[in-house]
Amino acid sequence: MGNLRFDIEPLPGYPLEYGLLLATLQDSTREWRGELEDADGETMAWQPYPNGYSVGAILLHIAHVEAYWIEEFSLGRTISAEEQQKCMTNEILQDDGIWATPPREPLAYYYEILDSIRARTLESV
Repeated sequence: MGNLRFDIEPLPGYPLEYGLLLATLQDSTREWRGELEDADGETMAWQPYPNGYSVGAILLHIAHVEAYWIEEFSLGRTISAEEQQKCMTNEILQDDGIWATPPREPLAYYYEILDSIRARTLESV
C-alpha cells in the first residue's frame, strides 16, 4: 500500500479497511468518553426541555445506531426486541426532535450497553 499514513493504526487481525474502520470507532469512542465524568442517574436523564435530548438518550441512540448499521443494515441481522427496548429505539425519534426520558441510571449503565454492542461489532466485522 505504499506510504499511506494514518492518524490511527488499523486494529490487528482484520483486513486493512476493516481494521481502520474499527480503529476509528474505538478512537472516537475513547475521545468522547474522555469528556464525560462519572455522572449519576439524574444527570444522565436531565433534559433541558420536555422531549429534549439528554446525555443518556444520546448514548442510547449511539448504541442503537451502531447496532443498526453494522448488524442489521450491513449483515442482515435483526436487533432483538429486548435490545431495541433497552436502547429506546421506538421512543427516541431524533429526526422529529423527540428524545424520550432515559432510565435514571449512572453512566456505567450506559457504558455497559455500548460495550456489549461494540463487542459484537468487533466480533461481527
